[in-house]
Amino acid sequence: IEIVNDKPEYQVGDTAKLLVKSPFQGSGVTALVSIEREQILEHRRIDITSTAQVIDVPITEDMIPNVYVSVVVLKPRQGETFDEQGKDTGIPAFKVGYTELNIETSSKDLQIDILPDKEKYLPGETVVVDLATLTNDGRPVPEELSLAVVDMSVLSLAGYRLPRILETFYSDRGLGVRTAQMLLYLIERYKPGSKGGGGGDLASKERSNFKDTAYWNADIVTDELGQASVSFTLPDNLTTWKFIALGSSKDHRFGGQTVEVIETKNVIVRPVRPRFVVHGDTVELAALVHNSMEKEQKFTVTLTGSGFTANQRNAQSVWIKPGTQKKVLFPVTVDRTAESLHLTFMAQSEAAVDRIRERIPVYAYGVEQSVATSGFTSTTVSEQLFVPPSNEATDVHIESVLSPTLASFLPEGLEYVVNYPYGCTEQTVSSFLPNVAVSQLQNFDAFSIVSDDQLETNVIAGLERLYNFQRFDGGFGYWNSSQKSYPYLTAYVLYALQRTQDAGYTVDSNVMLTMRNYLSSVLREQNLNDELSLAERAYILFVLKEGGSLDIALLNNLEKKRDELPLFSQAQLAMAYANTDDARKAVRILRDVLNHAKLTPRGAHFEEEQQWRWQPLMHTNTRTTAIVLQALIRIDPNHPLIPNIVRWLLMVREDGHWDTTQSSTETILALSEFLESTGELDANFEATISLNGGSIAKIVVDASNV
Repeated sequence: IEIVNDKPEYQVGDTAKLLVKSPFQGSGVTALVSIEREQILEHRRIDITSTAQVIDVPITEDMIPNVYVSVVVLKPRQGETFDEQGKDTGIPAFKVGYTELNIETSSKDLQIDILPDKEKYLPGETVVVDLATLTNDGRPVPEELSLAVVDMSVLSLAGYRLPRILETFYSDRGLGVRTAQMLLYLIERYKPGSKGGGGGDLASKERSNFKDTAYWNADIVTDELGQASVSFTLPDNLTTWKFIALGSSKDHRFGGQTVEVIETKNVIVRPVRPRFVVHGDTVELAALVHNSMEKEQKFTVTLTGSGFTANQRNAQSVWIKPGTQKKVLFPVTVDRTAESLHLTFMAQSEAAVDRIRERIPVYAYGVEQSVATSGFTSTTVSEQLFVPPSNEATDVHIESVLSPTLASFLPEGLEYVVNYPYGCTEQTVSSFLPNVAVSQLQNFDAFSIVSDDQLETNVIAGLERLYNFQRFDGGFGYWNSSQKSYPYLTAYVLYALQRTQDAGYTVDSNVMLTMRNYLSSVLREQNLNDELSLAERAYILFVLKEGGSLDIALLNNLEKKRDELPLFSQAQLAMAYANTDDARKAVRILRDVLNHAKLTPRGAHFEEEQQWRWQPLMHTNTRTTAIVLQALIRIDPNHPLIPNIVRWLLMVREDGHWDTTQSSTETILALSEFLESTGELDANFEATISLNGGSIAKIVVDASNV
């Protein structure tokens, strides 16, 4: 039903008159009128006596900035009458209408006055600021304020604008109430939403304290008269400072204000120097001296400091007219042992002085270069490094890292997936699956992220959460509110449950059975001309093969179209063929995949063409590389490309983990199979590091300390 407002906007204290165009009226016809927003603010029951009935709604402060008025009209049964078609015309009925009331927000506007004690200051001078807070009609009110004093040049670079804080807090809010009649939802739910001054010491003090922000205080409270006062000491920047005050009150008023002041001196020295220098450089430093006084002045300009040798006298005299500046040059040579230049520029006349101290870094001549090498060995290997002579390199740093097993690289990745803020189905699986897989490795206790008891607790909690994501058809959505099941995701969950069950944990067999039935129905219904469906099919077949139930004919049908599959799907298809009567197909498919390997100094990896096409299947190139590694370990564990793939996977970690939870999970699964196949955790070897022929470090590794 239609509800008509008498005004487009209301003020607090108004009474809104709403015209309800009801199709029902008369005896027994009633209406439920409710004022709603995040919740029901008010409700009442009225009789409907007219098809154009007016309802009064008083506007109160808690309705700012808007509310919704709901009218549900109920008509009782009116006899047992039927029309010519036999339709019951006396049946009970109801109608629903909504309207939005907009309320002005100016009453919530907060006025803030910023009153510095002066307009201009000297460097290091103490600033006293009085603050006053008023309502929009000028009444003093206690408020909470923040005050920032920031260099205007920084604000200009950042494009700063005072936030429209009132609009931020009082923008239109959505409806958070759901109206229902029995099982019929009537309303879709919407979720909200004076000058100069200062003593002689300040005028002559050396300037070295430079800051972008002179003052910040987010805990200022004005008194009952709406007043507060703060003070602070300015840094040594000669600039324009902007005072930015933002405030709010307990009764939800908001506002902001800005004021500008200037920090300056009668004479200003501005250094002209490079951002850095190099050992042995000859540099022409300079000082720009500005005379702000009303008369021409004679200035003595000097440069002192350390880390350099002056190439001429370091004191020069210049005459500077009022309001003008001159540049004074100081050629210097940078010392070859200096780590930094300490520079003090000073300009002094009989009436004024300015002195500024700065530091700039000194770098070695040349370009910093890093050389790294790494590798694997199962027998004996010697790696030699030759240090360049001193005339070619001024500074050398060598770092050697020896890991008895790549298992030492896994804990950070495991910690990442365990502690990731999981929410969806994929992330829940990834929180425990890698730990389940790695926990089965012999001698891996030293690298465990959680205890066995904690791991069991995590697995049980993850399983219980997963069960809630399963839909009526046996498949899984990404969230428990998902409106459809995703075959690829369901296969991933089944793979995780199978691995978890194999590790000795109890898994609901009925859940797994309904998942297999769902995936079997997907295989029957899939479009074999769609490449995305083909990739899903390859993974489903791989997972079903891992669980021990697979029709080899389905693999053969897909194998005919394997050229249309991405590399990771081809690798999964190859693994599905492994240990079957057609194992030779696994070798052939994997060989074709390896033809796409990309070899770099960092190792070997694989990249998908048209990567965007496979994003719905959680694709990344790291994930593809890990899946290919897993296939290699299962089908051809002695292949020479394996160490290069492992090296690349270790090199692309960031903060100990890989780029996504899927990449991290698949990589950890692949590396754990690599550890199991190589027997690294049963290591037995010794390593030495020698410098100029003399041993400086030695390590012996065996199964007890690996």
